[in-house]
Amino acid sequence: MPGYTNSAHAEQLVNHWYWRPGWEPGREFYTWHLTFEDEHELHRLVAEYQDALRGVQELDMVPISWLHVTMQGVGFADEVAEAELAALADAVGRRVAAVPPQVVTFDRPTARPQAIALYPSPARQIQKIRTAVRTGFADLWGERRVPEAEAPFTPHLSVAYVNSDTSSRRAVQAVTAVVTRPVAVTIRRITLIALAREGHLYRWRTIYRAPLLGGLRD
Repeated sequence: MPGYTNSAHAEQLVNHWYWRPGWEPGREFYTWHLTFEDEHELHRLVAEYQDALRGVQELDMVPISWLHVTMQGVGFADEVAEAELAALADAVGRRVAAVPPQVVTFDRPTARPQAIALYPSPARQIQKIRTAVRTGFADLWGERRVPEAEAPFTPHLSVAYVNSDTSSRRAVQAVTAVVTRPVAVTIRRITLIALAREGHLYRWRTIYRAPLLGGLRD
């Protein structure tokens, strides 16, 4: 099968939906994400791949409205004071405002162990934004208090999460058969959200949008 032996694909898929430490129903987590509400060509690309994957019962499709690239966690909402969160948003906002908009391309999905995902290319464009975010953290809290490790970091946009352990073979066959064109996206902002898990779904409340250089707050 074309592409199946490519080392980029995980051969075995494992259930994504176990509860990570501290997570529980209804508990929110503050984090910075890239979100894609107005990127209609990206929505089209994702929908084409999701249509091909719907026959794979071990996958849960990510609703278009909840597409995201995870960037940098902050902490659980019940552990971060509102004043501290506001100060952090301001500090990060100042740093990312110095980063020009970044253009990345999304093309063909890859089977990761827990998801089928699109990798933005070049990844260094996303890393520039994340570095600015982490620098904003360090401005406020000091480098030792910046949460999460700087590396490894592999930016990705999940189109489907794995709900049961299985081989990736059918999923890779499905996406390999799709004939479509890649999509270029200009990243103009990063969003601070309150993220929650509801069953097999991540959803969020938007707290703050930090524009990149030349962008407008909305």
